[in-house]
Amino acid sequence: MEAMRFVERCRQVPRVAELARELGVSTRYLRREFRRAMGVTPKRVLDERRVRRAFCTLYDSPRSSGAEVAAATGFFDQAHFIRAIKGYTGYTPATLPRRLFAFARTVS
Repeated sequence: MEAMRFVERCRQVPRVAELARELGVSTRYLRREFRRAMGVTPKRVLDERRVRRAFCTLYDSPRSSGAEVAAATGFFDQAHFIRAIKGYTGYTPATLPRRLFAFARTVS
């Protein structure tokens, strides 16, 4: 899908409106076609991509502040960042690095 190729090339995860503009379609059309092709909304996919990048940043730099990680990974603000991370992982960004390292020790 052309939309996903564009997202892969972006340094920051784009917003839905930016993605639609880049593809030359309306946001409504993008949402409809995205849901038809992938079964989820573009916002869901972009949010998951943003959370994945934040997850990797937290793992690589566990001492980074939430505000730093939020800004580096394209979240609107720290509150949105915390809500997204907790929604996807069940943990706050403050406790997630400890959980990651504990999990990594049990697997290795």
